Amino acid sequence: MTGRQCILRKPDIRGFAVIGNDVEIGRNVKIERSVIFSGVTIGDGAEIKETIIGENVRIGKGVVIQPGSVVGDNTLIEDFSKIGSNVKIWVESRIGKESIILPD
Repeated sequence: MTGRQCILRKPDIRGFAVIGNDVEIGRNVKIERSVIFSGVTIGDGAEIKETIIGENVRIGKGVVIQPGSVVGDNTLIEDFSKIGSNVKIWVESRIGKESIILPD
């Protein structure tokens, strides 16, 4: 299910996914069973699996987010970062380029 005024550059969407309004998804993005709220931008080559992405989140190129993770509103995840399974990222966080975030 896709909201209004979205820009989708042929993402690979598998299983059920909900995409809010004003979402922009780059090329070669893989999305699997996830919920993506409004105002989100996802860079080329990102992989998002079984994840909840809050409003106004910016996800850089090549970012990988593993199952069970939640990304809070107004967060920036810079290019080529990796978010492990079941990680909760607080609102208005900034994850630097090429970071690896693992659960406790």
